[in-house]
Amino acid sequence: MVKRTVHPARAKLLRAARNLDGKKVSVGFFADQGTHTDSNMTYPELMYLQEVHGVRSKNGLVHRRLFELTAMTHRDEILRNLNASARRNLLSSPQRVLKAFGQDIKGKLQSGFGNTSLLPPNAASTRKKKNTPLVDSGELKSKVTYRITSRKPNS
Repeated sequence: MVKRTVHPARAKLLRAARNLDGKKVSVGFFADQGTHTDSNMTYPELMYLQEVHGVRSKNGLVHRRLFELTAMTHRDEILRNLNASARRNLLSSPQRVLKAFGQDIKGKLQSGFGNTSLLPPNAASTRKKKNTPLVDSGELKSKVTYRITSRKPNS
């Protein structure tokens, strides 16, 4: 009779992977963060308006797709960082992998605020003195966050 045994390193890897099972990282804005001071909209509503619906201008709708463009622009770097973090932390601290991923995406999103090489510039008629799309007081940028939560079944 042949008895198959699990190598201790493999068993440790499987335990680490199980610790991540059912977890997800969400990055952006959440309804419970309150409302944006100038617009009196929740942060998710305000960003939805910019990203998906667009803001009306003389030339039509202007979309500031910060989330989409950040993901496309930094895709390879995000994947490299996630891979490196998993190699360093998966066995010792699986939660650290999720935390590093959330912090990485949060930082990349925040760096996109005001970036005219990524976002359409402000119209000349805007009341701002500088051409910094999505940045007026810095409030929206400062509210970008991430959360690690348990997935609901079938999500």
